[in-house]
Amino acid sequence: MGSRLVKTWGAIRPGDALVALPAVHPRLTLPVAFGVVAAATGISRRDMLQGFMYTRLASTVSAAMRLMPLGQQDGHRLLVRVLAGVPAAVDGMIRESRPLTSFAPVLDLAAMSQQYVRSRLFRS
Repeated sequence: MGSRLVKTWGAIRPGDALVALPAVHPRLTLPVAFGVVAAATGISRRDMLQGFMYTRLASTVSAAMRLMPLGQQDGHRLLVRVLAGVPAAVDGMIRESRPLTSFAPVLDLAAMSQQYVRSRLFRS
């Protein structure tokens, strides 16, 4: 997904130096690619973090609407409710001023079993 984001960016801004990035790093993760593209635009760290959190939360709610009995209006209500916490979460990240990391071993283990799922809705 990260490499596709940078390729899309290159199609939108063909003169940008980021166009060559997928050739150098063909397997960019989405968070890294999002950060690189955001840095290229010059947007603030706060806006970048809020934008990334929005994309991930909106994507999760969208997947939930496909996988669960969750209607569009309920999905949007849920998204509005969780988005209300984003500014405080971003402020906390900025205040901590530590490198961003993640540690989610249970999520990693669940992702490893994805190949055995009978059908898939999304590209991985």
